[in-house]
Amino acid sequence: VKLAGLAPNTVYHYRVSHGSSVSSDYSFRTAPARGTPAHFGFAADSRSQTSIHNAVAGNIASHNPNMMFYGGDLCNSSSYSSWTNEWFVSNQVALNARSPFVNAIGNHEGTGTNTHAFTESPSGTDGENGNGYFSYDYGDVHILVLNNQISDGPGSAQWNFAAADLAVSTAKHKIVAFHKPAIGYGGHGSNADMANMTTQVFEPNGVSFVMSGHSHYYQHNLKNGIHHMVVGSMGAPLYS
Repeated sequence: VKLAGLAPNTVYHYRVSHGSSVSSDYSFRTAPARGTPAHFGFAADSRSQTSIHNAVAGNIASHNPNMMFYGGDLCNSSSYSSWTNEWFVSNQVALNARSPFVNAIGNHEGTGTNTHAFTESPSGTDGENGNGYFSYDYGDVHILVLNNQISDGPGSAQWNFAAADLAVSTAKHKIVAFHKPAIGYGGHGSNADMANMTTQVFEPNGVSFVMSGHSHYYQHNLKNGIHHMVVGSMGAPLYS
């Protein structure tokens, strides 16, 4: 369901109906216009340990983010049961109801039918065209979401999209999100394609933050003016 004609930074109420069943009243706040403070959150790797995922989702919800973006591995596999049992835990359901979200696809949920159903626009709006990479503005922030599950090396359609997208953005802050870290020490380490894209695309175009997961820990590396954040700690078993 595509909602059009919404005013910026405005709370809207809605209900969802299915047959004779009608949900409770829910609300969400639309994206702020430029020059307006933006309040949003990021997390990644909620798979496997549902009790921890539920606790973290509840903690995030207590801070009332108006929008969320995620770094993949929302559940352990692409199966319908994995999605329903691991992603749709109670506190996550409550957070989803009021905080619109997008997801940088991880290797566990992959690019199958359920991932497209739960995390992407079927109409291909916002530029992803079913490929899982797209961008949008949120207040003074430009957010580019990439997909490590398809070709992302130099010369690929995704690489060219990222380069063109960041070059034309005039947003005050630029954030890029994807699953496999460009810079990571321990765990899965650094992803070569993302490391190359960092030096050849992100750094020349003034990216402020690179957000990822994949490695199950928290790590913050500042290199050449970019804060590289690895936040793969929403429920997946932590790495030492």
